[in-house]
Amino acid sequence: MAYAQTIWKFRQADPKVIERLTKNFRIDPVVAQILAQRGIDDPTRVERFLYPDLKRLTEPEAVPGVIEAAKLIDEAIRADRTIVIYSDYDVDGVCGLTILSECLRMAGAKNLVPYIPHRIEEGYGLNLDAIRSLASENPGALLVTIDCGITAIEPVAEAKRLGLDVIITDHHTFKETLPEADVLVHPQLPGGDPFTANLCGTGVAFKLAWQIAKQFGDGKKASPALRDFLVRGLGLVAMATVADVMPLVDENRILVKHGLESLNKRRTQGLEALMQMAGVKPDRPVTSTTIGFQIAPRINAAGRMLHAFTAYELLTSKTPTEAQQLADILEESNRSRRTIESEIVAQARQQFENDPNAETRNVVVVADAGWHLGVVGIAASRLAELFHRPTIILSIDENGVAHGSARSIPGFDLVKALGECSEHLKTFGGHAAAAGLKLNESSIQAFREAFDRVVGANRTDVLGERELWIDAEIMMSRLDVGFVKTINDLEPHGNGNPRPILAIGGVELFGQPLLIGQDQKHVRLNMKQGDKILKVLAWNQAEQSADWQPGVKYDIAFTPSINEWQGRVEVQAEMKAIRLSGV
Repeated sequence: MAYAQTIWKFRQADPKVIERLTKNFRIDPVVAQILAQRGIDDPTRVERFLYPDLKRLTEPEAVPGVIEAAKLIDEAIRADRTIVIYSDYDVDGVCGLTILSECLRMAGAKNLVPYIPHRIEEGYGLNLDAIRSLASENPGALLVTIDCGITAIEPVAEAKRLGLDVIITDHHTFKETLPEADVLVHPQLPGGDPFTANLCGTGVAFKLAWQIAKQFGDGKKASPALRDFLVRGLGLVAMATVADVMPLVDENRILVKHGLESLNKRRTQGLEALMQMAGVKPDRPVTSTTIGFQIAPRINAAGRMLHAFTAYELLTSKTPTEAQQLADILEESNRSRRTIESEIVAQARQQFENDPNAETRNVVVVADAGWHLGVVGIAASRLAELFHRPTIILSIDENGVAHGSARSIPGFDLVKALGECSEHLKTFGGHAAAAGLKLNESSIQAFREAFDRVVGANRTDVLGERELWIDAEIMMSRLDVGFVKTINDLEPHGNGNPRPILAIGGVELFGQPLLIGQDQKHVRLNMKQGDKILKVLAWNQAEQSADWQPGVKYDIAFTPSINEWQGRVEVQAEMKAIRLSGV
C-alpha cells in the first residue's frame, strides 16, 4: 500500500567546524558533530545551548508589544477595570491563561474574567458571538487574548466598536493585514529578537506576565512573591512548548529545561493529581516525553471532549480534593478520546487506502460527516506519521461545511501551502506544523487536488520515503555510561532538537530475539561487536522479530539511554531501524 519506506541518511558537517567546537568548548567530538549538523555553530548560540542558564533568558521587552501591553494592563488593574482573558482551548492556550490570570490576581486585579471558547460550538479563536456577549456583560472591559487573534480582523473590529480595548498576544502565522487592536504582542513582528521567534502562546504570555511583574516590583525586577510565581510558571511554559511542538532551541530550550525542573520540584495541587492519574512515577523525573505522552493528552482531552475550562480549573485548583475530582474527569475524558480516536483513524485510513490514486498522492485529505471535531486533529497526526504525508481530516456538519485539522511532516510549512489553495477555503490559520481550516463540502475534491499539487511542487523529500536522519556512526566500544551521559546533556529533546540517532554497522545478533512486555509486542535483542554486547530494545516490533537471525550481521540505528535497575547501571539502545549489513 502507500506506507512510507525508511531511507537511511547520514547528516554531514564541516570537519573544521567540528574541530573548532570540540576545542573551544571542550566537548566530545560526537556532541560537536551533532551541534554543527543542527546549525548550532555560532559561539553565542553554542554557549546558550550548552549552558541554558535562566540568566540567559532574554528580557520580556524583546517581544514586540510587551511593554505597551503591560502598561495598559497595569492601568486597568489600578483603575479596577474588568479584564477579560480570552484563550485558545488547547494545552498552549490553557497554560497561558493560567499564567496570566494568576499573575494579574497576584498583582491586584479584582475584576478578572477568564474565557475559553467551546471547541465544537464556537471553534478556534475570537468569534463574533463571544465578543458581543462579553462586551454586553463587561462593558468597557480590556480584552486580552492568549494564543489566538492575530488574524481576527473582524472580531477585533467588532470588539473595538463595542467599546472594548484589545490586546492580542499570539504566536501563529499572521497575514499581511493585521487586526487593529490597541496592542499586538507577537514574537515575529518587526523588531523582535530572533532568539524568541519560536515562542509558543504560553511563552508569549509568560513574557507579558514577567513584564507586568517587573512593573509591580521596582520597575526592573519582580517582587519576591511574583518572582517565585514566575519560576513556578516555567513548568506550564514547558508543558505548552512541548505540546505545541515548538522548536526546543534558543529561548525555548532554556524555558523547557528549567520548566521541567519546576515540574519536578514545584508541582501545584492540580498538576500533582494529574500526574498521579497519568501514571507518572514519583521516582522518575518528568521529561519532554512525559509531557508529550502522559500529561498533555489529558489536558487537551478536556477541550476535545468536554470544555477546556475544566483543565483551567484543574491547573488553578487550590485543594487536593478539588484537584483529584478534576483529574478524574480529565482521565475519563482521555479514555473516551482514545476510543473515538482509534475509530476515526481506522475509518480515515481505510478511506485513504481505498482511493485508487493513494500511491501517488502527496497528501491525505479525507472527510466524513460523523467524525468528532475534537479528535480529528490528533487523528490527523497519526495518519501523517503512518503515511508520511501532510494530512487533513475534515468533519462535515449539517450545513455542508467541512471543519478540519491539518498536520504536517518535518520540514513542510502547512500554512504556506494552505495559503496557495485559499480560493477553495472559507478560513484557515495556524503554523507550519499544524493548522485548522474550513471549507464547503462541495469544494473538498477541488481543494484536495489543488493541495496535492502544491505539496508535490514544494516538498523536499521523495514521496513514499520516510527519511531516517542519523547523527553519527560509531563503534560499539564507545557506548559506555560516560558517553551516553554526555549525549543526554543535549536534553530536553523534541522538535528542533530531537534525540540523537546513532548507528553501528556490522553488529551480530547474539542469541534469539526475546519477546517482552505484558502483551509480548516488544523485542529485546543482544547485539555483539568484538567482545562487547549491547542490549537493544525494539518497541512494537514483535512481528518483525522472526526475520532477525542469530549470527547474521546487521546495521542498527538507535538512540542510546541508561537503564538503572536494582543498583545496576547499564547502557541500552532503543532501536529506530535495522538492516542487513552491507546491503
